Amino acid sequence: MSENTVNTLQSIMADKGLLNSLSGYKGSARSFSPSELERELNTHRTIKSIYPELKSLLEALRLSRGNMLYYASVVKHRSVYKIRRMPKWQGLLYLSCYLFFRYRENNDRMVTAFCHLVTKHHESAKTFSQQEVAEELEVVRNKLKYAGNVLNLFVDNTLSDNVPFGEIRKQAFSLIDEADMRKISQHLYKENFDLVDYQCPQNIKLSAQAVQGYRY
Repeated sequence: MSENTVNTLQSIMADKGLLNSLSGYKGSARSFSPSELERELNTHRTIKSIYPELKSLLEALRLSRGNMLYYASVVKHRSVYKIRRMPKWQGLLYLSCYLFFRYRENNDRMVTAFCHLVTKHHESAKTFSQQEVAEELEVVRNKLKYAGNVLNLFVDNTLSDNVPFGEIRKQAFSLIDEADMRKISQHLYKENFDLVDYQCPQNIKLSAQAVQGYRY
């Protein structure tokens, strides 16, 4: 075991607060709050640099999985004071087993939390898009009754052909404003609203929130 890894293990053992902070959250990874996920990320950062060496060490020692789990449980359930009173290398071995399993658990939990977060955001974007479409369809239904008056502007014999088209537009927009006119035009042209068009902006917004809240 390298001197750097030994020093890292000893610093973890010497810092009760740090060792306690590495313990796993007992709830489901699906219910992680931002602070709980941040704690898992901090655990990942702490163990990541020494994990390859811990893994190689335990493989070289050829310990049974049962023994490794037992050594890890000693660290998990006994006081830090009792671990410190063990012979140096015994304490470091027990801590190595604990961190080995904790890192694997940590990775699994973060993957689960991330997948749940992606699914949650996807569902949120889908719900948002459905609400947007429903609102726009309501606008179309309410404004479509004025469409006849707008079309009548093009067949109104009382209007001279010399009237600038800009004037016709003004009259049309006095009946249906420009934004609603675009929605009606889209509805008549496409027949159906594409939910993806509404999901994309919301996905971008949610992604930005996720990066802000769960940054590595």
